[in-house]
Amino acid sequence: MLHSLPESPQDSECMAYAQSVQQSGRMLAAEALQGVATATTVRVRQGQLLLTDGPFAETKEQLADAGVLLDLNGLHPPAMGARVSFDSGKPVVTDGPFTETKEVLGGYWMLKLNSRQEAIDWACRCPASANEIIEIRQVQELEDFPPDIQKIAADFPDLQAQ
Repeated sequence: MLHSLPESPQDSECMAYAQSVQQSGRMLAAEALQGVATATTVRVRQGQLLLTDGPFAETKEQLADAGVLLDLNGLHPPAMGARVSFDSGKPVVTDGPFTETKEVLGGYWMLKLNSRQEAIDWACRCPASANEIIEIRQVQELEDFPPDIQKIAADFPDLQAQ
């Protein structure tokens, strides 16, 4: 993934740079790192040790500190998934990967916010790479549905608790 973007340096450029640093006598050590999904960020804040796993650790902490983070998770690649479509009215299961997919959802963050603009403001703080996209979507809540549907849902306590 490191060299997947057109503006990314190639291995030969990286190796030439590393060699020049090593020849200068300034390199103490060098090793390749695993992807950010396997990372753990360690911080000490107000005397308390904080561990945050995975990418966007600082953003996760900011969201948690603001009290708006409800849930977040990464998703496995499409090759491990399945898609259920209902084109003919009956379910048809297609195993991943999905060749017709142009964009892939890599994970989600669920926040409890007061407005669309607040969601946009939080998304703009994310340290995303070039060509990444954050799609903002609101979860439907019971009050978003017409009164007749709300009345039917009243018979299902589990729906009321959500």
